[in-house]
Amino acid sequence: YVERIERVPGVINLTWTAFLPGFWREQTNGLVVIATDPERFFSVRNEYQISPQHLRAFNETRTGLIVLESLAARHGWKIGDKVTLQTPIPQQDGSTAWTFDVVGFVTNPSNPGQIAFGLANYTYMDEARRAGRGTVRRFVVRIDDPRRSVEVSRAIDAVFENSSAPTRTMTENEFAQAQLASVGQVSLFARAIIGAVFFAIAFLTGNTILQSV
Repeated sequence: YVERIERVPGVINLTWTAFLPGFWREQTNGLVVIATDPERFFSVRNEYQISPQHLRAFNETRTGLIVLESLAARHGWKIGDKVTLQTPIPQQDGSTAWTFDVVGFVTNPSNPGQIAFGLANYTYMDEARRAGRGTVRRFVVRIDDPRRSVEVSRAIDAVFENSSAPTRTMTENEFAQAQLASVGQVSLFARAIIGAVFFAIAFLTGNTILQSV
């Protein structure tokens, strides 16, 4: 898919991501590890800031982990620490414990309140995981003219329209809105369930009172 997307007119760069959700020690210490290509990621997502030394270490360390600076401060992680995360994704040997080496930190001044995350080398995750090898969850594409985002998105999707895994391309703003909408749907569904349970309890209570009378 990478080479075919890169041939679409208007695409100037892209990276790919796979996700490894998990937690450190306690389930309340949740975070998501984004497996990606180091050089490509920071070339496309240039809002993230990383020092050249940390990026070099990331490239040279197969099990390297770049973590959000605020996350590292919260857990007391330092460069050189080994961090083992419990995840739902098994490795080749069946273990769901993934160990990484902290090699650097990243910041995003434009979005200081973002979710806890770290960056790992895609090759390490892909070779170690049991299922889904050779696949990614998302491609992140940078185009030459933001005003052509709809046109380029449709062109990308047209390439894979009849494939076994068709794409759905959208701008980051559209993606964020879709995520917010899904959260709203979950909330509505939860309120509906709570309302149904409350009605059932009220009905049973009323029926019991009537029988008692």
